[in-house]
Order: sequence, then structure tokens, then C-alpha cells
Amino acid sequence: VNQQGHMWCFEEGVTGEPQLVVRSAPQRSFLRRTLSQSALLRYLAFNAGLDPAYLKARLITSLAAENQFVGNVPAKVSEEREYAARDSIVAFMRMLPSATGLPPERILLVVDAIREDVYAGESLAKGTFAGRMRDLFMDEGRKSGIEVLDLQPVFAKDFAHHGQEFEFETDRHWNRLAHSLAASAIATSTVIKAAFGTIVELPKRP
Repeated sequence: VNQQGHMWCFEEGVTGEPQLVVRSAPQRSFLRRTLSQSALLRYLAFNAGLDPAYLKARLITSLAAENQFVGNVPAKVSEEREYAARDSIVAFMRMLPSATGLPPERILLVVDAIREDVYAGESLAKGTFAGRMRDLFMDEGRKSGIEVLDLQPVFAKDFAHHGQEFEFETDRHWNRLAHSLAASAIATSTVIKAAFGTIVELPKRP
């Protein structure tokens, strides 16, 4: 999404193939609409002094625990939406080298972990929309000759040793720890080594 509130997205073109188009900011999700219209949320925010962002984060966590949301998206979607997502991923990988002006071997894709899986110590994402699309994204990238860095084992190993989460308390964005782990993993990737050589001093765990 750019500063004007527009975003690039894929839509089916006249030939039936996905094409990139610019659209205005998307409509708010059902969850966001529900929260914005919730009298209870407004009461808690303005009278009890609770942060709306914090309340939203806790609700999302609760929904994820019930397997309604995984990877911050619905666990189940319509067949039409899933087919559209698959076509968009394939089109994205096909267009990426020409769009960046780089050959596939000089592109690195960094894929976030399914953090619900990391914290639970089991695969909640298996068989869900997020899990299938994540696997497809990585598979298509590798088939295209692009290096793919999966942060799932990186985050899982750190969490198993330290038990520290990777996002802020009030939202799902990466915190300092997550950025540090990702930076260290990126520094050891083939693409970065080819461009800059071996990086001796890696970021220290905060």
C-alpha cells in the first residue's frame, strides 16, 4: 500500500490471466468492521482506558486459538478465493524478475513464520488457507530459481530456547527480536553472500 492509500493487486484480465492493477485501499475486513461498530469496544476504550489496538490483538489471538484465523487470515476461504490466490502467486513469481530487473538467482524472498505454530509447538496451519498458500509461495519461488528463506525453523528454534515472542503486545508486527533473527538469517543467505561476501559480524540477539 502506498502513501496515497492505493495498492497493487492481481485481477483476472480479459485473457483470463492475472494482471496487476492499482486499487484504492481495500474495504475493511469483517473483523475490523465488527470491532469499529462494537459498543463494548468503545466503552472499554473510552471509559475503562483500554487500548483498542490491544483489545483487537487479543481478539485475533482468541480467534486463532479456535482455528478460525491462522496467519492473520481466515483458516478457510471459498474455493474461488483460493484459486485466485494460487493464480496470483504463480503470476507474481513469473513477473518478479522482469519487474525488479534482476535474474532469479539474485532475488531473495524472506517468508515469515506462522507464529501460532511456533508458540503452540504444533502445526495449526496445516490444511488451512494460510498454510497451503505459504507452501505454494515457497515452492513456486524455488521452482523459479529464486532463493527462499523460511523463517519458521529460525523462529521455532529461538522460541524453544528462550520462550520470547516475536511481536509487540498490541499488534502483530515484528519486534526487535524478530528483526534481529531475520537479519542474521538473511546475512547468511546465498544471495547476500554473492553480493557482499561473508558477513563476519552478525546482529546479536537482543
